[in-house]
Order: sequence, then C-alpha cells, then structure tokens
Amino acid sequence: MPAGLIYKMRKTRKSAVIGMIAGTLTMTVVGCLVNVFVLLPAYAAAFQMPMDALVAMGTAVNSSVTGLASFALLCVAPFNLLKGAVVSVLTLLLYKRISRLIKGV
Repeated sequence: MPAGLIYKMRKTRKSAVIGMIAGTLTMTVVGCLVNVFVLLPAYAAAFQMPMDALVAMGTAVNSSVTGLASFALLCVAPFNLLKGAVVSVLTLLLYKRISRLIKGV
C-alpha cells in the first residue's frame, strides 16, 4: 500500500524506488507483529504445541532467539526484508514490459 500511494503522488522512477523501500519496511514491521500476535499463537493452537516449542525451532536455526520478540526480529524480519527486496527488484525490471497489459493498451 505505501508503494502504491507514494508512486501515485509522483510517477517517477525515484518515487517508485522510495515507495518500494517504504512498502518493504512496512511489510516487515506488520509481518513481525502479525506473526507474534496472530500466526504463531494460531500455529501453536492448531498443532497443539506450546509456544516454547516454536521458539525452540527458531533457536535451532539462530541461537540468539530467546523468545517471541527475538524470533520475530531474527527469523521473520530478515525473511520479509529479503522477500521485499526480491519483489521490488523484479517489479523494477518487469513493470515497464507488462504495464501495457495491466493498463489494457
């Protein structure tokens, strides 16, 4: 959403890049919060596991993970940053080529 709003105000390559950075950062923050407060408790309930077991899985990957907050910062955030960067680069490379299809021209 931030990327679209920023690009809509000013349709330049620079504003598109700024929008994608803002979108990636927003996605990362929201992703961490949703994981901590919604998804991880839902997974724990669905699989009848204690939250400590999920944190232990994160600790197995990164020994600095000690709780839900560190799980979000050290496991979820890097994934979302990488995902946002990949999507942003692909968007920059492909948008001009497919924009005609999107706009119906």
